[in-house]
Amino acid sequence: MLASRYLAQRGDSTVLRSATVRGKYFEELPNSEKEVSDIHRSFSEKGLFSQEFLRQDATEEAFKANAGRYSVVHIATHGLVDEADPRMSALVFTPNDTTLSQEDGILYADEVQDLKLNADLVVLSSCESGVGKMVRARD
Repeated sequence: MLASRYLAQRGDSTVLRSATVRGKYFEELPNSEKEVSDIHRSFSEKGLFSQEFLRQDATEEAFKANAGRYSVVHIATHGLVDEADPRMSALVFTPNDTTLSQEDGILYADEVQDLKLNADLVVLSSCESGVGKMVRARD
């Protein structure tokens, strides 16, 4: 179970995460952490193993390293759809705190093709996940 939550710094509160991608500013998704935690708790109550990746742990690097280990993957994050160039459609993860990472925190559509997932179910809970042109799959 993987989730991302972008948060902006608010007054004297704890320093939290925010991001700007292609000139678009992303701030807190107020219910994403609750959404993922509720799902995690539901799995645990049924005796099923799950793992949460929240806040600073919800990086693109962590997603790529761990997503292939799970049969159910739930992603709650910001999504971008680029109808002019669908390869530039993306999911926004928390940026890494270190400059040593090779990841930019943005999982583009063409990167998804290279993922080695073993999931029976992938759920995408994001803004813009329901937009775009409907295309019928080939038989």
